Amino acid sequence: MVQLGNIFAHQGRRAAAAELFARALEKEPDLIEAQYRLALCRYDQGDFQEAARLLEAVHATKPAYGYGNAYLPLAQSQNRLGNQQRAKEIYETMLRYYPGQPEGSYHFALLEAEMDNVAGAQRLMRDLIFAVRHSPPFQRRRNRHWAFKAQWWLLRNGR
Repeated sequence: MVQLGNIFAHQGRRAAAAELFARALEKEPDLIEAQYRLALCRYDQGDFQEAARLLEAVHATKPAYGYGNAYLPLAQSQNRLGNQQRAKEIYETMLRYYPGQPEGSYHFALLEAEMDNVAGAQRLMRDLIFAVRHSPPFQRRRNRHWAFKAQWWLLRNGR
């Protein structure tokens, strides 16, 4: 069921994928892969409460699940629910283990600015631009839009 759910999720059929992941969890409640994938489906569907609950369970079981890819949606879910302090903790942990992660750096900087730490947000944005500029060409191409967004944010919010 999990494999079929993954296929449906890659095809963009999130509702069908979520149903399969939920059925897999009914049969085997401790299946981390199904929890993680169901959380991503719930996040895409806008159910941030359920996504955060599932991702917290994944994080408690295996913090670096999916090569650290579980950190970002967990932090974003917590932020969308208004749990800014928890989101900040998760972003800090993620960037400690995966420094220079562009999307995480960008969203963490936005959170810092929202929490009235504009100087910290500016530093994060400058670090993001530096990391993208000095990364290998294939990563630079993949992540350049985050650097452009950071530059635009810095222009609007003062260097």
